[in-house]
Amino acid sequence: MKKIHSNWKRFFKIIAVLMFLGGLYAIGRQIDQEALRAWKETAPPHLFFGALTFLPLIGLPTTPFFMVAGATYGIAVALVGTAIALAANLMLSWWITASGLRPVVEKILAKTKHKLPNIGNDRGVRFTILVRMVPAMPNFVKNYLLCLAGVSLPIYFSLSMAISFTYAVPFILLGESVFDQDVSTLVIAVSVLVLLSVGAHFLSRKFNPKNEAEESDENSKPAI
Repeated sequence: MKKIHSNWKRFFKIIAVLMFLGGLYAIGRQIDQEALRAWKETAPPHLFFGALTFLPLIGLPTTPFFMVAGATYGIAVALVGTAIALAANLMLSWWITASGLRPVVEKILAKTKHKLPNIGNDRGVRFTILVRMVPAMPNFVKNYLLCLAGVSLPIYFSLSMAISFTYAVPFILLGESVFDQDVSTLVIAVSVLVLLSVGAHFLSRKFNPKNEAEESDENSKPAI
């Protein structure tokens, strides 16, 4: 019964994604191409990618930025600009947490029985991957949570950068394809999204402590 429910849930997710993509493509067909061309010619990339660096620090979602970047600047510039902006955003999140946020949180928790965790290097990789794979958690919360949890800077930055940029790529392609009405790029973007969804599901299961415990129990059972 649980498996049937899971299959139906997965089916409705696929339908919702297809409807979302179809709606985006329809919107793209209605956009004034002359106005879009004028926007592309006048939109300064340094201001746009600067906004992508700083605004997510206070909670703005990054996905719309990725799509607009692809639609406005083309794939090559969008990929380079997004990579630089993401790297700067991650380092700023680390600096904010280390210099201001962590002391405040520690002072608040000092009045309670709780304290900030210290994940360390031994569990840092697993914890970072698990946090990054949580779909409903806003990106800025993931950044601050990882920094507060004591994940080392090399692990936090390298894994977060790799996962965040990989996530950004299909949405950059999607933005370029929707607004330019490029069906071939749209198909590539959707294919990459599907592959990333499968990969994220695999990683979340692989690094989930519950699954490891179940596998350990299965392996420890005596053979009959």
